[in-house]
Amino acid sequence: MNWLLIGKSIAGFVTSAGVSAIVTNVITATTPQNTKMFNKALIVVGGFVLSSMISQQAVTYVEKEIDGLLVITKPELKEEKTSE
Repeated sequence: MNWLLIGKSIAGFVTSAGVSAIVTNVITATTPQNTKMFNKALIVVGGFVLSSMISQQAVTYVEKEIDGLLVITKPELKEEKTSE
């Protein structure tokens, strides 16, 4: 069982869920109550796309940081990555 992969997956899920919650709260707070149904639908779709884009970047950043920490704590991993 690869604990690193499991840990990175959990960190990625938590990061993605957190970004999604923040984007949803920002959209809810900034959308006027009297917005027409069509515009609300566009806002929801746009929010989903924006959330997905930001989440992907955040997860990539977290995974790189985890890999960087591993190289610092276990230098032999750096040699394995460069030889692949």
